Amino acid sequence: GAVNPLYHADALVRAGNQIRAFVDVHPEVTLWSNAPDLATTYELEFKEPSWGPPPEPGLDPVEIEDHVVQLEFGPGFPQMAPTVFWLTPIFHPNVWPNYDSPKARERPASRGLVCLGDLTDAYQPALDLGQLCQSLLDVAAFRNYGLFQLSGQVTLGDDGQPRDLANANFFDGAAAYWVLTHQDLIERLKGRRTAAPDGPPDTYRNVVEDYFP
Repeated sequence: GAVNPLYHADALVRAGNQIRAFVDVHPEVTLWSNAPDLATTYELEFKEPSWGPPPEPGLDPVEIEDHVVQLEFGPGFPQMAPTVFWLTPIFHPNVWPNYDSPKARERPASRGLVCLGDLTDAYQPALDLGQLCQSLLDVAAFRNYGLFQLSGQVTLGDDGQPRDLANANFFDGAAAYWVLTHQDLIERLKGRRTAAPDGPPDTYRNVVEDYFP
């Protein structure tokens, strides 16, 4: 729900100052806002080597570097985190498909929605929005992404050793499967190799396949 208007306005001013301070020290990032003061929508435009959606199903994703990301501050801010959407096409596990696909057609209002993972889970009204901006650059470069989340359940593997079970933790199953099976390309991009929970990679590949759209 909405918060006290004065508190909301003060938070918007603080958020704008933090975002502009981030852009000031990152000249590669261009900023647009829907108002000079008390803006509720910001767009960050930047370049970062990444992967875009395949030109056709079954083909490999394409290399991209141009990104535009939108931050929306609703009436519940700062008690509620801003909502983030990727406006330019990207092939990323933690971005709801914003290219033509069954999932995009199924939920058009979610196209480009970004799952911020730990940043959302740990969100506090005092969060410096510059940290969020940096996280988005890291998302683009695959320095920040997630595929699995521990379920809290444990099973015994074929070797008799206990293993933590994992649940899917992504928005785009096709991108998650590609990332899981192309870690060499993620590393070549200078991204972060995924750290699968305890167990062989095939165990977690099955998690992705079960979720595959």
